[in-house]
Parts: sequence; C-alpha cells; structure tokens
Amino acid sequence: MENTWINTDKELPICFETGNWDGKQSELVLAETIDGEQFIGQCYEGFQDGSKFFDWYQVDEINKNDWLITKTISRWMKIPF
Repeated sequence: MENTWINTDKELPICFETGNWDGKQSELVLAETIDGEQFIGQCYEGFQDGSKFFDWYQVDEINKNDWLITKTISRWMKIPF
C-alpha cells in the first residue's frame, strides 16, 4: 500500500492517546508546512480553559524533545512501517 499526502482541510490525524499532558495526542506522522518544510510531527487536541485547541508539534525522537509549529500545516501522511 502506497502512502499518500492528506490535505489538512480534508482530514486531520486522530488524537487518541492520553497521558501526562493536556488533551489527547496523535501517533507520529510526516507533516509539511505551506512553505514546503517537512518534519516528523505529532498533534495534540482537547479543551483548555474552556477553549478547544489542535496544535502541531515537531518531534525530535533522538533528543526526546518537541516544539510547537506556528506555521500552517498544509498536508500530512502516516509514517510507513
């Protein structure tokens, strides 16, 4: 099965994992900004202080770090295993 890019205006990754963070998180995905920058990412969604959020984070698996992406994400795909 070939992986294909999914436009964020059509579908977003499903956030289903819970843990020691606000809301739920998705599995790792490949993401691309509207500028063409690609990265391994993860999404978080939920409610905080009465407001809904859906945030993208770039993930650095080697250093166990992540940071908020402020650019618009245009598309994403599941990571093939």
